[in-house]
Amino acid sequence: MTPGHVLRLAFDLSRYQHNGWAIAYWASAAAILSVVALVAGGKGGQSREARRAFALNMSLVVAVVSSMGATLAAADAVHAKAVARLGIALGCFVGPATFTFACVLVGWRRQLRVPRIAGWASGVVLFWISLTTDWVMEGAWRTTWGYSGRAGFLAPLVLFHAFAFIAAALVVVEGRARATSNPEEKQQLRAVLAAYGVAQLIVLDLIDLWGVVIVPTGFIWMTGTAVILGHAMVQHQLLHVPAISSRTVLWALASLFSLVPVALFLVLTRDLEAWGRPMPTALMLLGLILFIRTCRAHVQPRIDALFRRPTRDFDGELERLAEKLLVLHTAEAIAREVAALLQRTLSTKLVALGVRDDDKWRIVHSAWGNLPPPHDDDPALRHLAATGDLFSREEAAGFPREPPFTNDGTRTPTPSYFSRPPEERLFVRLGAEWLLPLPAAMQSAGPVSLLGFMAVGSRSDGRPLDAVDLQFLRRLRAAVSAPLSAARLYDRRHGLWVELEQKVAARTADLERALAGLESAKSQLVQSEKMATLGLVVSGVASEIESAVDVVGANVPKLAEAVRAYDQAVVEALASIPLHRREEAQQWTGEAELDFMRKDIGPLTFAIAEGARRASTIAGDLGRFARADREKRELVDLHREIDATLNLLRHELKDRIRMELALAENLPLVDCHRGPIGQVFMNLILNAAQSIEGRGTIGLRTRALDGGTRVEVMVRDTGKGIPEKHLGRIFEPFFTTKAPGGRGGTGLGLSVTYGIVQRHGGRIDVSSRVGEGTEFRVILPVAWRRSGTLRTYRPTSA
Repeated sequence: MTPGHVLRLAFDLSRYQHNGWAIAYWASAAAILSVVALVAGGKGGQSREARRAFALNMSLVVAVVSSMGATLAAADAVHAKAVARLGIALGCFVGPATFTFACVLVGWRRQLRVPRIAGWASGVVLFWISLTTDWVMEGAWRTTWGYSGRAGFLAPLVLFHAFAFIAAALVVVEGRARATSNPEEKQQLRAVLAAYGVAQLIVLDLIDLWGVVIVPTGFIWMTGTAVILGHAMVQHQLLHVPAISSRTVLWALASLFSLVPVALFLVLTRDLEAWGRPMPTALMLLGLILFIRTCRAHVQPRIDALFRRPTRDFDGELERLAEKLLVLHTAEAIAREVAALLQRTLSTKLVALGVRDDDKWRIVHSAWGNLPPPHDDDPALRHLAATGDLFSREEAAGFPREPPFTNDGTRTPTPSYFSRPPEERLFVRLGAEWLLPLPAAMQSAGPVSLLGFMAVGSRSDGRPLDAVDLQFLRRLRAAVSAPLSAARLYDRRHGLWVELEQKVAARTADLERALAGLESAKSQLVQSEKMATLGLVVSGVASEIESAVDVVGANVPKLAEAVRAYDQAVVEALASIPLHRREEAQQWTGEAELDFMRKDIGPLTFAIAEGARRASTIAGDLGRFARADREKRELVDLHREIDATLNLLRHELKDRIRMELALAENLPLVDCHRGPIGQVFMNLILNAAQSIEGRGTIGLRTRALDGGTRVEVMVRDTGKGIPEKHLGRIFEPFFTTKAPGGRGGTGLGLSVTYGIVQRHGGRIDVSSRVGEGTEFRVILPVAWRRSGTLRTYRPTSA
């Protein structure tokens, strides 16, 4: 039988007879051709070469399936033999075509070029042998289902050739699935393995070649394989077989539920005469069609909701998330909502969400506490930007490793953090299993500009994420990117606003400090003017007082001499009185109290002299105080200044204040202005006296500090104390706690005192407790120390 004879018999439609099983095979071939046409139409993300290889593979499958159906429908054994010979000959190319498709799909076309060429060459040889000789197909025989071919002695070789290359294709796909580190690609390739594994059940139809009667079912396996692979090619995602199977089961359940009432209707109306007339029959058929559509419209959604609840929940959760994100303005709030969504839907944690601001990364959400942000040149982030798609830790672990250097400079593959691939280290730091890029502008694939990234952990139950879960993550990325971009703009605007407020606050503080400085300068200027005016007045008064005191002091000795002379004259006059008159004279002197006056005149004269001396001292102190601003720096004995101040304030202290002095011996002389330092002591002692209501004590202590390089003067009183809330303001100009209208100043005393101490390079401290008293400590630098024994001055009065 020549090849031409075989082809004429195969395409002679008059030699075929009706066979229901043959129709099933031809319908299967038509379905496979539809899948091929859909894939070859250019849809989907697979390459054109992969689509062509798939079309060639499935076209050969269509030829084999069609020949199997034609064999079943043959009218005689001769016709059946010719058709079976043609089908088995075309089957010699199915194995090489499947192997070629697998090589193209995994990208190993060039690496496996020699096996591919060998497969096609051997297929051509076996095709010619099958078509021209009886070695492969020696005849045909009649089965229960129709005619079937009868195998020759080379039939096992042809079948071995086909299944060997199909097995090699499965090995290639499995090898790629094992080699890839991308879990999603691994799952897709396993789906290819499952699809071709289903196709291997076609061997059941080939058992008939050796005289074993088997129900012909090959059309089922071949159609299922084509549908699964075709759908995967169109969707650019090789969906796993359970997803396709679940959809098929759902469709079958909905159809079964709809056909049951139809069958019941047909049984009940089988004897109606209306079925024999065209119009009633058409109307009943139309009613059945509408009934079926109505049942499918109501039943299918309920079945889908029952068996596909996760997918339905994903859609609803994304819609609710989009509504919530519309009112959120911070990246932290967005991250919390996304974390809650992932926990509800996938039982996973959003372990971290990073945002890029001004070429720097920051972690706005972390499930593990504070995490350091990644570097801008992190290899994992560079990979995310380059691919624009999900990045798994398993895939990152497949990148080249960089063993760390040891101390001697050699590399060692230690199982440490730094021995991992650089792309995996970010996963380790974040505790993540998946990294999801958040591009600044959404696009399908290719390099992107990263706005941020999401780091997702593993499921709480340990199950891996499947294709549906990963697709949900991709949709989640699209839902989060736009609100996150708006939140970043809001954060920038808020940051600028905060920065502006800080600058305004800082400028306001500077102005307030400047104003306080002006007020202090103004108060000091006022005080200086007052002191200058007071100095002029006091200097004049002190001069007049000294003149008057000098007159008194100069005339007291003369008065004493005159009194002594008068006393001597009285004594002599009494002695010269006659005896008879002496009794009368003594009576007169007694009445005149001359003896008392003689005894008291001396002390009175001494008291006048002492008062004059004290008045002269006070006038001198007033003169020095008035000349304070005109004095130069000099070495000052602080004890002498304290004594002068106490002399000036004696009228204020009187008998109600008791002074407790603890003055250090050998206190160093201080290089300072004598007058201002005296004003410091006067202000402190006067404030202490005015804070005491009734009787009290003022303690005054001096001592040397730091080896005599500084001196300390402490003034402590037993007054009413200063409230804690006022301690920070007592040195402010015009601040006073004294009642208005009473005895007290204008709030400038301590401010002037603070300024004087500051100008001398010292400091003044204060501590107080309400109801117990206040203590001021003035510390001044000595700046100079006299060699040898220091002159010590002890105050003469307390």
